[in-house]
Amino acid sequence: MTAIIIRSFLVVPVLLIASLVCGGVVHTAHAQEVEGAVRIDNPPEVLESGSLLDLFAAFREGKHQIRLEFESDAPFVPVQFQTVVRKDGKTLGRASRDPMPYFPGDMLMCPEAFDFVPIMRRYADARGQLPAGRYGIVISVIVEGMENAQIEPAEMQFTVPKR
Repeated sequence: MTAIIIRSFLVVPVLLIASLVCGGVVHTAHAQEVEGAVRIDNPPEVLESGSLLDLFAAFREGKHQIRLEFESDAPFVPVQFQTVVRKDGKTLGRASRDPMPYFPGDMLMCPEAFDFVPIMRRYADARGQLPAGRYGIVISVIVEGMENAQIEPAEMQFTVPKR
C-alpha cells in the first residue's frame, strides 16, 4: 500500500514537469510571430526655438507622442529599444536599452525610454540650445529571441533654424 502511494506522488510531479516542458515548447514554437510598428504622432518639422527642453516638453505634454503597436501570440515579448540621432546626415550617437518584457497591444511610450534627449544634450550649449541643422531621430524596437519578429522603426526629422 505504501509503495502505491509513493508511486502516485512520483507520477504527479513527473506529469506536471512533462506538461510544463511540452507546453513551453508548443507555446514557444507558436509565439514566434510578432508584427507591429513604432509611430511618432505629430512630429515637429521645425524646432523654432532650437531648445532641447522645448522638444522634450512637447513630448511630455503630449504634443508629439511615441506609440508602440504590436501583435503577438505570446503573452509578453522581450524588446530592446534602440535610438540613433543624426544631424545633417552624420550620426551623433546611439543608445540601446536592455531587453524588457512588454505586453502586445498599443501603448504610449515616454521619451525617456529612447534616450534621444541625453544624446542631443551632448551637442547643445549650456542653455540647451541645439546648433542649427537638420536632425533625425530613429527609434527601433528589437524583439529578442523571436525569428519572425518585425516591428517597423519610426523616424522623425526636424530642422533647427539659424538664430
